[in-house]
Parts: sequence; structure tokens; C-alpha cells
Amino acid sequence: MRLKDDGRWLGGFYGESSYAAGYPEEPQDIYLERTYAMSQEDGSFVADDAGHPVELGSGLLVRWSEVRFMEVLSEQEARHE
Repeated sequence: MRLKDDGRWLGGFYGESSYAAGYPEEPQDIYLERTYAMSQEDGSFVADDAGHPVELGSGLLVRWSEVRFMEVLSEQEARHE
């Protein structure tokens, strides 16, 4: 996802321990259970020497109102990026 205010790229894994609010009232958020390093130039996942995404070791909670846009990939699609 890319944030509105500063244009930072954030990326992570949405799994069973993740959460997305779908109510029409505020606040609406998304919680990603794992986060990964992102290239701030083009929004791609940063890979280690073996080609695996670099995990940052934390979850991420973001309000929908802070998100400029978000792309959702399946695990298989993300491996081929």
C-alpha cells in the first residue's frame, strides 16, 4: 500500500491473524500480521540474497483514510514479482 501524506510504501501479509474493518463508520483500519521491507522508489518488496522478501518482524495497523491505494496479491503472485 502507499500512504497519502508522505507517499511511503508499506507491505505485509494478510493472514488468519490479520483484520480489515468493513463498517461504514470511522475508524476503518487494516491490520497486517507480518510486514516486509519495501523499496521506496517503486513499491516492490525488498529481497534477501536468496530472493526471499525481507521480513521486518512486526505487524502493521493502518487507517484506511491514510491509504492512497493498495494492491492485493496472492502468495503465488507475490513470489513471481
